[in-house]
Amino acid sequence: MIRLALSSLRYYWRGHLGVLLGVALAAAVLTGSLLVGDSIDGSLRKHALRRLGEIRYAVDAPNAFFAASLAERVGGQTAAATRLRGMAMTDDRQINQVQVIGCDSNFWTFAGARFELAENEVALNAKLAKALNVGVGDEVSLRVEKPSLLPREAPLAA
Repeated sequence: MIRLALSSLRYYWRGHLGVLLGVALAAAVLTGSLLVGDSIDGSLRKHALRRLGEIRYAVDAPNAFFAASLAERVGGQTAAATRLRGMAMTDDRQINQVQVIGCDSNFWTFAGARFELAENEVALNAKLAKALNVGVGDEVSLRVEKPSLLPREAPLAA
């Protein structure tokens, strides 16, 4: 039996060598892609945790609201916030698909900043302020989408 295997290896050595090289190349490619994937996963996780800062838990329920007292009942350093889709407008410009975040003053401590907004004041990120061509003290109107049980696109999904 061993003699038959050895004579087969001797006769078909070129084919066996090609298969062996193909398997080695495939193993090297798979090992490399697994290492790269693991490295990317670790990098993305590190950056995401850095961006989250001190945030440990978040409840994100689309089209649903919670009482602000829920943050107090959770305990520890908590903040209540809600996120809605909307649009931002000035007299001559309008930007659609804007994320509007409504939050209490505790929210800003997660970023390590004390930030107080008076009633009817908003804070815009630099990109939105540039798109609207506004600065500090300029008037901006916000419209938010009214949450409902069914998405607005539901009749079109049938």
